[in-house]
Amino acid sequence: QVTGGAGGEIRLESVKRVRHRDANEAKRLLQELRVEAVQVGGRVEVRTIYPRRDGSSGERGGWARVDYIVSVPPAITVTVKTISGNAAVTKVTGEVRAETVSGDVAVIGTPNVALARTVSGNVTARDVGGEATLALSTVSGTVSAVGLKARALECGSVSGNIDLSGVEVERLQAKSVSGDIDFGAVLVRGGRYEFGSHSGNIRVILASDSGFELDASTFSGSVRSDFPVTLRS
Repeated sequence: QVTGGAGGEIRLESVKRVRHRDANEAKRLLQELRVEAVQVGGRVEVRTIYPRRDGSSGERGGWARVDYIVSVPPAITVTVKTISGNAAVTKVTGEVRAETVSGDVAVIGTPNVALARTVSGNVTARDVGGEATLALSTVSGTVSAVGLKARALECGSVSGNIDLSGVEVERLQAKSVSGDIDFGAVLVRGGRYEFGSHSGNIRVILASDSGFELDASTFSGSVRSDFPVTLRS
C-alpha cells in the first residue's frame, strides 16, 4: 500500500509473516526474510529478500511474505511491482505504475496514472487521470473505472467484465474475450470509442441529447439502439 502523505519524507512500515509446520524452520524463515532499502541518487528501491530453500527440510507447507505500508511525498513518481499480492496506490500526484501477477490492483485519487495491470485479479481505478495513454488490464478479473479523466484509455480483460462509468476520455479502446462491457459516460466532441467482445454483451448508456456516428457488428447476437438511427449504405 502506497499513500501520498504530508512533508518530504518517505516512511516505510514492513510486516514480515512466515508460516511453517515446523517451529524451528519457521524461525529460520523469519530470520532470513529481509527487507532491503537502497537509495540511488533521487531514487529509493525497496526489495524483499526471501529465505533460501532448504533441500533437506523443504518449503512444503510453509511460506514467507512481507506486507508494505508506504507513505511518500505526493508529487514523487511511484512504481509498484509484486508477484503474489495486492498493490494499492492512493493520493499520489506523480506518475504511478502499479503491477502484480496474482492479486488486485487499485489506484485511487491519483491524477497521473500510466499503468495499472494484473494477470489474475481485479483492476480498480477511481478518481484518476493520465497525461498520455492510460492502460488498465487484467487476464482473469474485472476492470472497473469511475471518475476517470484521460486523453486516451485502453482497457482489456480476457475472462472478465469491463465497467466504465463517469469517465471522460477522447479515445477509448475496451476489449474483452469472454466478458461484458458496460460504458456510461458523456461523449467528448470529436472523440472515438471502440468496444469489442468475442462472447459477451456490450452496453453503452448515453445522455438523451448525445450525437454520434455508430459502426456496430455482431457474429451471433443482436444490435439494439434506443436512439433513432439513420442507416447509411
